[in-house]
Amino acid sequence: MLGLDAIVFGNAFWQCLNGCLAANPNNRWLEAGVIEISLDTNANGLADDAWFVIRGSSLPAVPQDAFRVQSWPASPDTAGFELPAEFAPPPPFFVVNPLSASELHWGYADASPVLRLGDLTGSLGFPGEDALDDPEDDPAIDPAVFYTMPDNPNIIGIDPGSGGGDAFDIAWAVDPATGDPAGLSGFDFIRIRTGVMADLGPLGEISTEIDAVADVRARGDFDGDGIVGGADLAILLAAWGAPHPRADLNSDGVVDGADLAVLLAGWG
Repeated sequence: MLGLDAIVFGNAFWQCLNGCLAANPNNRWLEAGVIEISLDTNANGLADDAWFVIRGSSLPAVPQDAFRVQSWPASPDTAGFELPAEFAPPPPFFVVNPLSASELHWGYADASPVLRLGDLTGSLGFPGEDALDDPEDDPAIDPAVFYTMPDNPNIIGIDPGSGGGDAFDIAWAVDPATGDPAGLSGFDFIRIRTGVMADLGPLGEISTEIDAVADVRARGDFDGDGIVGGADLAILLAAWGAPHPRADLNSDGVVDGADLAVLLAGWG
């Protein structure tokens, strides 16, 4: 969906407001990591083929220009691609873009919150958005369905129907040495390296923390069985004429013929 292929889930969160009754999605705690992917071209089941970098919004055109090696007194060297200074701020929060509805930074791991299972209303940080007693919410939803719907990484907040996290498109992958598009048809391996070096004193060092990685399910595959079929059509028709966050495939606020057309285009 949206051309996105996979989602990385971390533990980023937004700044609490009013005793944490609300949150500001422009101010967040994150420990951003750079995503790299590899296709098992030689089909040996090992991660020994070329690695490509999801360049995202903030790495240089040639990512290798931002590659750093850090030596440690009593430990092996570590290495990775260094993100700009704004990703390693003083505590407590990383200020993104306070006057915009669009994300300035995207394409990195552990940068966006993850919603509680079944919170289908999305989140812009307002009170009550995450309450599971909302009529649209489904706390019994299959996690394999809920956490495979990507959030739009270019828009502030979490989209209705998405479980959050950081979605990316494999088309964003580039050769780190040249910046040329990788042109991958898919990937078999993923690795994520912390993109900053910062010590926040009592809070410890910034280090990317990852909970899971998921494939994005096919558009219209509401039941998460990997196929757009009759069961998905039944879900769409049951929501006809309503602002249903799962079945509203074109996000225009109502389930109608346009959504049916999207579902049929992905049939089978």
